[in-house]
Amino acid sequence: MKKLFVFVLCVICLTFCSCTADTSGQSYELTSEKWHGELKGGAEVSLEFNDNTAKLTLKSGEDEITINGLYAIDESCFIIFNQEFKQSYSFNYTVNGSKLVLDYCGKEIEIEKQEEK
Repeated sequence: MKKLFVFVLCVICLTFCSCTADTSGQSYELTSEKWHGELKGGAEVSLEFNDNTAKLTLKSGEDEITINGLYAIDESCFIIFNQEFKQSYSFNYTVNGSKLVLDYCGKEIEIEKQEEK
């Protein structure tokens, strides 16, 4: 009986001590949402993260450019490594509720969380 109790106790401990994902901080908030916005001139910006890749799309009229690739992130900056252009793009960011401010080379844009459809 004692062995069964110890075994059950160990199983319960292992169950409650299992691995968890870190869901705190701005980086998690940024990567767990899709972001979209329309700028003053009518251009559209969208940003999303899937697995290990990031995709930033800029659209103005008929012109569209997409920067996508592997990314690295910390609590204030992320870098997209784009293989197509053989270049990396570094963005500072600030998440404030449903708003995201992206800073690239001193120029800022503000976009919002994309509503689920």
